[in-house]
Amino acid sequence: MSFIYTIATFAFPSIPSFAFIRVSYSYIWEKSSIFAKGKNESTNSQNKSIPIVNKKTETVQFIKYASVGVSNTVITFLTFTLLRALGVGEDVSNALGYIAGMLNSFCWNRQWVFKSKDGNGFTQAAWFLVGAGICWLIQWIIFRLLLSQDINESIAYLLGMVVYTILNYLFNKLITFRKPKTKE
Repeated sequence: MSFIYTIATFAFPSIPSFAFIRVSYSYIWEKSSIFAKGKNESTNSQNKSIPIVNKKTETVQFIKYASVGVSNTVITFLTFTLLRALGVGEDVSNALGYIAGMLNSFCWNRQWVFKSKDGNGFTQAAWFLVGAGICWLIQWIIFRLLLSQDINESIAYLLGMVVYTILNYLFNKLITFRKPKTKE
C-alpha cells in the first residue's frame, strides 16, 4: 500500500498532502497490531507475555474489510457518476456518494467485519461518523488539489477514495470498533 503513496508523492510533488498522508499512514499502519512484524507476542512492563496478533483472525478480518470496501467503492463511485450524469455538482455528488457508501460500510463493518454487535450502536455510529467525516475531508482536499492540477476528474476521485479507504479502515479498527481491554 505504501507503494501507492510513494508514486503519488513523486507524481504530484506540488501537493504536500501526499507526503503527510504517507508518513501518517506508515506510522499508524506499523503500530496497528494487524501488521505487527515478527513476533506474535509482546511483553508488557511486568514481563508477562500478551498476544497482540492472531494472524489468521486478522487476515480474515482484513479480507472481509477489503470486500466491504470494494462494495463501498462501487456504491460510492456509481452514485457519484450517476449524479454527475444528472448534472449535479462535483462537491454535492462527492458528498452524496460517500454518504451512500458510509451507510453500507457501517452496517457491514459492525455486523460482519469487526463483529461489534454487543457494543453501543449509537456510540459506534457517532465514532463512525466522526471518522468518516475526517477521512472524507482529507479525501475531498486531495480531490480538489488534484483537480486544480488538471488531473482527470475520475482519476482524482479514485485516488481520493484510496486515501479515504485506508484512513477509514485504520480509524474504525483502532477507534470505532476497538475491542475493550480485558483485565487480567
